[in-house]
Amino acid sequence: MIQALELGIPTQQTGLDLPESDDVRINDMAPVMRAAGNVIELASMNFSFPRRAQRAGRSSTIGRRRVASTKAIGVAEAQQIRLARAMKQGRPPRRFPGPVESFSLVIPLLAFAIRRAGRAAIAMEARGLAPGAPRTITTAPRFHRRDVAFVAVALAMLALCISWSIRADA
Repeated sequence: MIQALELGIPTQQTGLDLPESDDVRINDMAPVMRAAGNVIELASMNFSFPRRAQRAGRSSTIGRRRVASTKAIGVAEAQQIRLARAMKQGRPPRRFPGPVESFSLVIPLLAFAIRRAGRAAIAMEARGLAPGAPRTITTAPRFHRRDVAFVAVALAMLALCISWSIRADA
């Protein structure tokens, strides 16, 4: 249907096909929120963890999907909003948005960003990154003899290049 809209073919769809509230559960493997028909996917979230991994104290296992999948920040959401508005108005989307259309995208894009931040917060809490939890701190790597050798060789090569360039100029 989006292809038909982009080609300028009028469509007959007037409403949005949104999932029932029973279809979107936190424990489902892949609940999908849909907007502007069945074509535009907004996000697919997976908040369930295997019971075995929960008992073992791990937040995820190899091969499992991540907590929330995201798209390119802002670009995909802006395109979805523009396509949905064009579909609602029964016209093909404009190639380049005008200043009024660009300004009208600010609030919806902020709403998308707030939702994304909420999903990220839930994902971080699910992985055990609570505000009061102890942090894992890595120490700075030590300076070894091979590091000294690398710096000495690099400086010698730099001096050699400078001396060759001075001789070539003379």
